Amino acid sequence: MSFTPTAQQQAIISAYLRRENLVIEAYAGTGKTTTLLQLAQAKRTKVLYVAYNASAKRQAMAKFPQHATCTTSHGLAFRPMSKLAQRAVARTPRKTSLQNARILGINGPTRISKDVVLAPGQVASLVMQTIRRFCYSADDTITSRHVATDMRGMDSAAAAALRDIIPPIARRAWEGDLSRPDGELPYTHDCYLKQYALTRPRLHADVILLDEAQDTNPCVEGMILDQARYGTQLVLVGDQYQELYGWRGATNSMRKFAAQPDVTVLSLTQSFRFGPAIAGAGNDWLTLLKAREQLSGWDRLQSTVGEIDPAVRGSRAILCRTNAEALKQALAELGAGRKVGLAGGVTELKALTLAAADLKNGKPVEHPELMGFPTWGALQDYVEHDPAGEDLKRFVDLVDEHGPDGLLQILIKIVKEDEADVVVSTVHKAKGLEWDFVRIAPDFRKPKQDPSLEGALPEIPRELAMVAYVAVTRAQKRLDPAGLAWVADYFSGDAEDAEEPACVTAAEAVTVVPFDVTSAAEVAFMAELIGAAG
Repeated sequence: MSFTPTAQQQAIISAYLRRENLVIEAYAGTGKTTTLLQLAQAKRTKVLYVAYNASAKRQAMAKFPQHATCTTSHGLAFRPMSKLAQRAVARTPRKTSLQNARILGINGPTRISKDVVLAPGQVASLVMQTIRRFCYSADDTITSRHVATDMRGMDSAAAAALRDIIPPIARRAWEGDLSRPDGELPYTHDCYLKQYALTRPRLHADVILLDEAQDTNPCVEGMILDQARYGTQLVLVGDQYQELYGWRGATNSMRKFAAQPDVTVLSLTQSFRFGPAIAGAGNDWLTLLKAREQLSGWDRLQSTVGEIDPAVRGSRAILCRTNAEALKQALAELGAGRKVGLAGGVTELKALTLAAADLKNGKPVEHPELMGFPTWGALQDYVEHDPAGEDLKRFVDLVDEHGPDGLLQILIKIVKEDEADVVVSTVHKAKGLEWDFVRIAPDFRKPKQDPSLEGALPEIPRELAMVAYVAVTRAQKRLDPAGLAWVADYFSGDAEDAEEPACVTAAEAVTVVPFDVTSAAEVAFMAELIGAAG
């Protein structure tokens, strides 16, 4: 083998050689990929490594032995569903939502409540987003549970109407147009993956290694876990405290699999990304998340925590909770004369800005963040007075200050990440990445105090704690945790409940501010929005 295993890695290899089904809890920077490579090298057997994305697959292909097949979840379905898969890769012209509406037979406005009427393109966008949510799910048919009814500004009556109106249209599209290689509607890789999963396939491998299992969607989860009935050894690897994509339909497969009686749970806690100081910042959040174990920093790395000298050399990033803050930080860095890159590019911010322009001009808006508002004034009132609009307020203020055209001109100045002096990113885009120097932006706001709980610190939503944990563990040399400095209050011993810090789930929290300007709905059909905007 190319690497000498640590004690933790050796324990995992030994259990693997005993053909135990495994859940490997791999904390930030703890050599997850190296461990998977060691497993693939440990015995000559038919290994299937399922990577989270194409980049991870390519890296694995360059390192893994020949008896291992490296693929993504979509790659599993590509060959068996080749005729439909070709539809997904075909370079067909993008269609606007209005064109999709015509294909779906939606030829006029749709009244969904006394005060809400949706244009044909808006209904078509909701239909396509419903289909995507179905593709992420483990369900066999499209139902009302796949309809996104949590759009800002939409009342309960309108939401109930959508749950009745949208599913029949989506089912006709799925069973008709989307089941044919020559269909007209936009067809994504998720479509043929879902159609493959519905066949209940057997994946021919002796061992399956599933990476980033904490963010596997139910469709892929069901397909992988179902292989156990054929005697396939399953190894699920990930960090359940980096579970960031629940809003996109992902579920923590590790937790479900670990609960089974024939599964062994082992950990990787020794980080090789940073030293003890940054590990300590990560451990604050792991404590709040009630993690079973703590991170250990690598004592060969002299990582530090504090302000970052602008003159110091090395890769650097500013990590934000929302896209609006990322845009604000990019503006500040551009104003300081630095070349700025945005992780993942400017597509999402461009789509939101174009939607803002339409709303200001009185046009129907198909963007899910803004669709529920009849006018720009209604949106301004919402972000000013409704706590749920706090994350969107920064974006509204930027539009009011610069105008949509001004923001689009600013976005043109963004350079590629490898050309930038500083990369600005949301935490979601930063997952899996690392920089020498990382500063945490100020939009990770401390939860608001409940006046009725005098002297007690407000509970931290679990989603916020996980985002914070990912953020502070991206730095290698120096971390400036400024935007999360308030966490020190939970360990000071000054508050009544400081001895037992904890988080609450979104369901338990009184108010959970969304952590990104881009919602599940936005990401789910961003391609259609950009196509409609030209």
